[in-house]
Amino acid sequence: MIPVNHELNSDRKSDVRMIGEGSSSGGAFRKIRIMGQGRLDGEASCQTFRCTGDSSILGQLSASSFKLLGNMHIEGGLSGDSASTLGELRVDGTLQVRLMKLIGAMRVGQHLRGEKLKCTGQLEIQGDSTAEQIRIRGVIMAGGAVNAEHIRIKLNGPSHARELCGAQIDVQQAFLFWFPSFRSRRISRTLTVDLIEGDNIRLEHVEAKVVRGRRVTIGPGCQIGLVEYTEKYKEHHTAKVGESVRQ
Repeated sequence: MIPVNHELNSDRKSDVRMIGEGSSSGGAFRKIRIMGQGRLDGEASCQTFRCTGDSSILGQLSASSFKLLGNMHIEGGLSGDSASTLGELRVDGTLQVRLMKLIGAMRVGQHLRGEKLKCTGQLEIQGDSTAEQIRIRGVIMAGGAVNAEHIRIKLNGPSHARELCGAQIDVQQAFLFWFPSFRSRRISRTLTVDLIEGDNIRLEHVEAKVVRGRRVTIGPGCQIGLVEYTEKYKEHHTAKVGESVRQ
C-alpha cells in the first residue's frame, strides 16, 4: 500500500492525496484527492474533494466541491454546495447538495435535498426528494415523494415513485435515436406513481392512481384512475382514464 501524503497549508488544514492504493483517518482537511483506490476511515470535511478511481468513506462527508470519476460508497451522508459524478455513487445517508449533476448511477439510502438536480442514468432514492428543479433522463426509483417546482423526466426504462408534486411536471419517453436496437426490444419505459399533483401537468407513458392539477394533459401510453383539474384538461385518444372531474 502506497503511503498517503498529508500536506500542511497556511490555514493549518492539511491536504490528503492518495495515489495508487491508500487509506487515511477522517478529519477536517482543505483538499482531498484520490487517484486509484482510497478509503477514509471516519467522518471527513473539506473544501474540495476529487476522486478518480474507486473510493469509500466510513462516515459522513462534507465537501463544498465534490467531483467523482469512478465508483464511490459513502456509509454516511454527503453534503456540500456542488457535486458532479461520472460513474456510480452510493450514499447510505442523506444527500444534501445545492447543485448536483450525475451521469451514471446513484443510490441514496435516505433523502435527497438540493436546489438543482440533473441526472442522466439511473437514480434510486429510498426516501423523499426535495429541490427547486429536477431533470432526469433515464430511470428513477423513488420510495418517497419527489417535490420540486419544476420536474422533467424523460424515461429510458421502468420507473416508479410514490408521489410527484410540483408547479410544472413533464414526463415523457426519451428519444433513443442513438440506440436503435432498443426500439425492437420490449423494454418498459413507463413511470408508475400513486399521486401526481401540480399546476401544469403533461404526462406520457405514466400509470397513476390520481392526477390532480390546474391544467392537465394526458398523453399516449397513460393509464390513469382519476384526473381532477380546475382549469383545462386534454386527453389523448389512446390514453386510458377511468374518470376525469372538474373541481
